[in-house]
Amino acid sequence: GDFNTEVVTAPETASIRAVTQSAFDVVEGNKPTPDQRVTHVFFSRGGPPQARQIDDIRVSGKIRVTSVHVIHYEDSQGHIMGIAQSYAERAKQPSDHFAVVAEIELIP
Repeated sequence: GDFNTEVVTAPETASIRAVTQSAFDVVEGNKPTPDQRVTHVFFSRGGPPQARQIDDIRVSGKIRVTSVHVIHYEDSQGHIMGIAQSYAERAKQPSDHFAVVAEIELIP
């Protein structure tokens, strides 16, 4: 989901965090680092860029997460654009959010 706030820490998302877990937290194997979870960069007037995770896949119940990652955009030559360091860089991307993709299995 697109939470438009820091899903991991914001008070606004406390109720959903109480009944779900982030796919990033329960994925099997190595857990993505905070830098690998960035889905948006906020640019305040005159301040440094603030990389945040405001998008997530939340899971509950009998679900196994086998992989999860953030998809970064590619330029016209197929090179990963990465996290924008300026508003102008971000404006060249199709969206100001990166998508989160997870592979899950239902546990009977």
